[in-house]
Amino acid sequence: MKILKRANASRLELIGYQSPEPGVKYVPNPCLIQEKEAVFNPITEEAILIEDTQKDRRALVNGWYLVPERFDVVSVAHMMRQKQMATMAKPHGKTGYTIFTTTACNAHCGYCFERGYDVLTMSEETARQVAEYILKTCRKNGAISIKWFGGEPLVNKDVISVICTRLNEYHINFTSDITTNGDLLQKCTDEELKLWRIKSVQLTFDDVGDTYDKIKGLPGAYERLHASIDRLAKLGIWASIRIHYAPGKMDACYRVAKALAIHKNVRMYCRILYDKEQPEDYAALLKFEEYLIQNGFMRASFPNGSNGAHCMADRPTHACITPTGELSPCEHFAYGENMYGNINTRNRNGSVLAKWAQKEKHIHVECASCPLYACCEKIVMCPSEGKCENGYKEYQIARIKRALRYASGGTKRMVSGATQQELSQMCGIC
Repeated sequence: MKILKRANASRLELIGYQSPEPGVKYVPNPCLIQEKEAVFNPITEEAILIEDTQKDRRALVNGWYLVPERFDVVSVAHMMRQKQMATMAKPHGKTGYTIFTTTACNAHCGYCFERGYDVLTMSEETARQVAEYILKTCRKNGAISIKWFGGEPLVNKDVISVICTRLNEYHINFTSDITTNGDLLQKCTDEELKLWRIKSVQLTFDDVGDTYDKIKGLPGAYERLHASIDRLAKLGIWASIRIHYAPGKMDACYRVAKALAIHKNVRMYCRILYDKEQPEDYAALLKFEEYLIQNGFMRASFPNGSNGAHCMADRPTHACITPTGELSPCEHFAYGENMYGNINTRNRNGSVLAKWAQKEKHIHVECASCPLYACCEKIVMCPSEGKCENGYKEYQIARIKRALRYASGGTKRMVSGATQQELSQMCGIC
């Protein structure tokens, strides 16, 4: 048995390795996702290549690929979620921060989720308080990561320097990323980017040339951005290109990928822009992702290792800080009733935190038979979750199968492995 992806350590700590018992009939785990001889186990988030069914029998039981005949995936998944969240409830300091410098923006994208809201901008005094909050709450024996967010964070870039200068004075081990439209990068000095310890810059593209400029409302921005990407590469900073796919307009995505292929230190990924996606949109997205992978701009990857926390909203080791110093559960919210605290007080609104910790109850009958059930951790409040019935589930399964193909050597047959029929015949005393 060849390991294609290691099992998630936190999940194994909770469920442990399974020991074969005499007289027990073992059958294939019903939630396995298989692509020829390669298999992904959503319970442990491990992927393997089966080389010899008889030789690997004990290992398949140990790794929960073969399970007792009446194995209850639903109960096991629920038990793991409960234990994972209990473990996460007592953090030993923060390891990540998302910081809004402002909700103002120099661009005018028609789809921006912050349109229509009042503009908030962080003051220098609040920035100093944010730095002190990080010093008090960060994990002391490891690196921390900071994400600069907005609006357009570079509209108010001076507060980034205020915060980073303070962290550097105390020798805090940190790196940072920035989500930006990139038009103001030209006004950032090399010294500032080094002070901020920028590791990568996320840039969003909807199209190329004049069309891009019109979407952003920034004449000449497309050409300026090309120059900025080259400059980032010279500084050793990655440009993470988020390509927006508006349903039915995949040609624009290919134009972006081809136009940016000339640059170094560039990686790309694609997201569906509107909340009206259909199965045909996910099919188009899979085809485009394959193009990105083949051209070296994207990896065929397995689901990220889950430790029970879906995202920053239910991860107590992360803090999202608004321009006024309020604590938000999610970067999509910088205002209103979803705020649960402030950096200058220890008081926390437990009802808001509890609301954002709620996972979907999987009340639908088809959920229990879904191969992704064991690693499905959708947050009820999350505004960015895909709708399973619109093709999202099939898309996620297809991505895992794609990762299995690449990890096992593509379509080439690597070894003589097990078929699904052979797996189903493996039972009895191991």
